[in-house]
Amino acid sequence: MPTIGITLAPTGAPTNTPEPTNTPAPTSTVMTDFTNLGDQLSTLQAEFNATPIPIEVSGTPIDPNEQLSSMAGDAFTFFGYVRGFSEVSLGGLTPIISFILVAFATVISVKVFGFLLPMLATIFGLIFRIVQFVIGLFKV
Repeated sequence: MPTIGITLAPTGAPTNTPEPTNTPAPTSTVMTDFTNLGDQLSTLQAEFNATPIPIEVSGTPIDPNEQLSSMAGDAFTFFGYVRGFSEVSLGGLTPIISFILVAFATVISVKVFGFLLPMLATIFGLIFRIVQFVIGLFKV
């Protein structure tokens, strides 16, 4: 984060002989110059825009755009296979093969959820305990 130096520059000259007035008026105003702050923030924004955020896969940095295009290509391939299997006609065996594929996908998804849900519950419980501990520190 850039450091900010602000210089206060009084405007108006103080007078040695005050004149009586009905309403009080300030003898000087203080102006703040924020041009230096604007320059530093624009430099910081330019550096942020110019620096790609790498994603490290197995220790190798990968550009996010390259990663997304790779994932999109894999998604096209997967859905191409799904469309190919859905359009194939095997005569009388088509319903059986469709049932086997749906059953396989159901079993795999149940196994994945059976593995992930306890992990997610544990992580949620841990975060909940940490929040309770921090709140307990501030109770009087």
